[in-house]
Amino acid sequence: MNKLQINNISIHRFFMRSCVWNFKEYPEEEVRQYFSKKRNTLLDLTEIQDTPLFEDIRDIFISIFVNKKPCSYRGKAFPSFMYLAEFMNAYGYDSFAEITDPMKTSEEWLQFWSAKGKIYLQDYVQVINNSLFIINEFRDTHSGLDRNYWELEKMGINEERINKTVSNQSINFWRIQNVANRELVKSWMKYLVGTTELSVATITNHYSRLSIFVNSIGEKSLLDVTNEDIKQYRAVSQFSSDRNNHFANTVQQFYKFLSVKQIYTDAIPVLKNDYVNNDYTFKSNLVSQDIIFQLFWHIHELPDDYLLIFLIDLFTGIRISDICQLELNCIYQNEHGYFLCHDVQKMQDVGGIPIAKELYELLVKRIKYIKSLDYEEKYLFPSVKKKNYPFNSQTYSNSMKRYVRSWGIKTDDGDEYNFVTHAFRHTISTELYRLGMSSTLIQIGILHHKEIQMSMKYIEIDAETQRQARKSVGLNAKSDLIDKVISENATALPNGFCGMPHMMHCPNMNACLKCEFFRTSIEFLDVHKQYLETVNERIKSYETNGYEQNLAFALEEKRHLELIIAKLEEIGGNSNVTEGNKTTS
Repeated sequence: MNKLQINNISIHRFFMRSCVWNFKEYPEEEVRQYFSKKRNTLLDLTEIQDTPLFEDIRDIFISIFVNKKPCSYRGKAFPSFMYLAEFMNAYGYDSFAEITDPMKTSEEWLQFWSAKGKIYLQDYVQVINNSLFIINEFRDTHSGLDRNYWELEKMGINEERINKTVSNQSINFWRIQNVANRELVKSWMKYLVGTTELSVATITNHYSRLSIFVNSIGEKSLLDVTNEDIKQYRAVSQFSSDRNNHFANTVQQFYKFLSVKQIYTDAIPVLKNDYVNNDYTFKSNLVSQDIIFQLFWHIHELPDDYLLIFLIDLFTGIRISDICQLELNCIYQNEHGYFLCHDVQKMQDVGGIPIAKELYELLVKRIKYIKSLDYEEKYLFPSVKKKNYPFNSQTYSNSMKRYVRSWGIKTDDGDEYNFVTHAFRHTISTELYRLGMSSTLIQIGILHHKEIQMSMKYIEIDAETQRQARKSVGLNAKSDLIDKVISENATALPNGFCGMPHMMHCPNMNACLKCEFFRTSIEFLDVHKQYLETVNERIKSYETNGYEQNLAFALEEKRHLELIIAKLEEIGGNSNVTEGNKTTS
């Protein structure tokens, strides 16, 4: 709600009729009762009457009381807002428009409170930034996607795209200081929100990475950015390989959008060498049996909801965000057994997974408890702050880390065990594969990935299976027959093996199918077929959207895949290979 939309005359009169506000006399009963128990309820702004600063302070307080932004009047930071006028006068600011360096002003704000003897300042750190934001947002007369602050959950986006178990569901364009650049970024965000099916989390991550880069170039137009700007930013940021590649991908996609819209006509400033190879050293993501035994010695100490979330995570491998969004109708049973149904938010799909009778009975008990609440609740694990809203997945993860740390659980090496919810997803996938379940069934029935390549990354192939594949007759990247797939020290891949010597630097950024060191065999035939289906779907999308560069790469990838598949099927036919569950990938 902006300034023009507030139609409560009594609230307007309270904040405008005088320069002295006594919150014990606020026009709403609930507010009056709250402040009747407080000592500091009077704010005298007589000294700044009829000034721009008075208007700034007034609009901040109207937003606090009407919109509960940037905080509620019950919030820990609220008392500090009572001193904004005193601070601004003390440091010579006649209005918030005079703040040109928010970081410097925030430092002055903390100094102001330190001088008053305030020691704990954590709740006050963001007050200046939040005040600047709320003044701009409160006075913004635009509507819908033309506004500079988007609350994505309220914009009619499909629920499947929104992960309600995380906090950040908004985009604040006010953070981009250059207005022209802000509008360019906003145009891309409009496209991602309105035209694509990307999840809100993916879109906000794109915005976060791009906005920081945009502010780093200052007043320079995004239309004048060159590869030198990209290189300089990467050098200063000192990203890890993963963060570097995420950044490069975001900027590349942004400029592709501008190019398609004919807003940007130069060569895209992100080049191939702006991507770097992963700093990869193999580290198992599995949770060992010993760790699980140690956890079971203590899980009775968990609250009931935490205990059930943990058991679902352990025995199903469902993403923690999807567990927190389970609804009351999530279970059923038939002649085949007991099942747990869930929305796969990341893939915008519905998944079902078989579960043990004991887990089913615990879920039945939980459903009965939620139905006994004094209101009608939608979720199996409701938020503690908001009715009919799911529990925050990050709260669960952080709390579990604290519980596990307090239990003193150690790894085989004697190190402190770091609890990661996603590790159980890797663990159950690997265990099922080792017990004979095919990777395709794991992909479809357990992990619910769209691509087999992704599912194979969750499966840590055991040494015996690797030895079998290494001994097989196979192919290299040119589809030439080789007697032995690769040497014993080769790195296992989802679709074969990498024979590159370990001291060498990978030149191909995961483009394995064209790499001279790539090797594959009959054991990976199904993986290649699944991936070919994915590539064909991408080709249709690229053709529709006119992504010529992506299309050329996908067509080349398809050519390699078809050649590999044909050769592997020939090998299989000639050797009468029978694929069993254990060797089919």
